[in-house]
Amino acid sequence: MNKTRQLCSLILLLVGLCLTGFVQAQALLSNLANPTDGPYGGGPDSANPFTTGSQPLDITSITVEWAASSGGVSRVGIYTNNAGVPSTTQVGGFFTNPNPTVVGNMVYTGSASLAANTTYWMVVDQVDDSEVAYTFTATFVAAPSTGGAVIPAGSAWGDNVAGTWNDDPASLKFSLNGGTGAAAAIPTLNEWGMLILIALLAVGAWGALRRR
Repeated sequence: MNKTRQLCSLILLLVGLCLTGFVQAQALLSNLANPTDGPYGGGPDSANPFTTGSQPLDITSITVEWAASSGGVSRVGIYTNNAGVPSTTQVGGFFTNPNPTVVGNMVYTGSASLAANTTYWMVVDQVDDSEVAYTFTATFVAAPSTGGAVIPAGSAWGDNVAGTWNDDPASLKFSLNGGTGAAAAIPTLNEWGMLILIALLAVGAWGALRRR
């Protein structure tokens, strides 16, 4: 009986490790590798546009690089575009991190489903005087699965609640993480391997239990 319990525990552990591979978020669109030129001085809130490619995106987390911290707890949202500035229409809920802001990269988790070939804004809803890192380097990395998502140069600062914004030539440093509609619909070879391994583990556990 003890051997059976140990076997079942091992199988459950391996299944858990396999399932972990399904929930790891991929960096879909990022400019975090760009050099930091300083802390973004605009406020109280800051925002950066991005445009999806030919594939819809399912965003599960957003990484923001902070260059200055006042110790508050901020949050991040995705908003639709309104004539070149963020609208007051939010997509999904806020992405949150319960920890106070610190200098460096912080990951905010949430959920937002984005349409293909559409411009959105990543909005940092700030509660203190912390400042996002900015860059004047207009390069970015987009996963091939996005079908050509882009981060254009420029950003905006203003009041997210009032919906008033001012243009700025710098870009905020951030990363959108998650999956694409295509990736969600068709498992990759690695995911098929995980599914087969889980099935084999389940068969092995059933056989061991029957022998007992």
